[in-house]
Amino acid sequence: MAPQELEKRMIVERLVVGPLQVNCYLVAHPETREAIIVDPGDDPDRISARVRELGLKPLRIVNTHCHFDHVLGVQALKEEFGIPFWIPRGEEGLVQVAPQVALEWLGTAPGPAPEVDALIAEGQNIAPPGLTLVVHEAPGHSPNGCVFVGEGVCFSGDVVFAGSIGRYDLPGADFNTLMRSIRRIFLPLPDETIIYPGHGPPTTMGQERRWNPFIQALLGA
Repeated sequence: MAPQELEKRMIVERLVVGPLQVNCYLVAHPETREAIIVDPGDDPDRISARVRELGLKPLRIVNTHCHFDHVLGVQALKEEFGIPFWIPRGEEGLVQVAPQVALEWLGTAPGPAPEVDALIAEGQNIAPPGLTLVVHEAPGHSPNGCVFVGEGVCFSGDVVFAGSIGRYDLPGADFNTLMRSIRRIFLPLPDETIIYPGHGPPTTMGQERRWNPFIQALLGA
């Protein structure tokens, strides 16, 4: 799907937030303006300002996974918009330790961990009404991170980046598990699928088949 065609069917706004440059996405229906906030890693004031500038109506926060750099903006946005926080099942422990890990990495205390309101799982549609983003569980970078796949799009979290894949040297991560997740979810995607990663620029599945050494290794296996 060409970006111009996608824009008619789904609003996708990328905001790069926090010291670790996390991609937060606002995903909305272009007519109703109902939206979800994906991975609000930090800078909640910037995120909320853009929500209001675009005239969006946030329904919920949905995280691909729950490493600290992806959750630091959650609590403020929950309070401002009165919306729930949905996370992948199996990632609850990461939410609880996020404040301590943030203190260790950044040297600042971000406040208490946000309360989780619902757990998402394989096959669930987490998009606003009228849109489709299906949850695919993709462990390997984190205990049970997910990616969200819709028509012509994939929000890949920290599983696949432009030219690379997510780290597998963190607690709860595993290289072989990550590669199995990538094989199962990403290799079947059409070349024109736009991939919106958790860090770095968007890419397409076709570009990753040509240039990503990890994808190429799976294709050659």
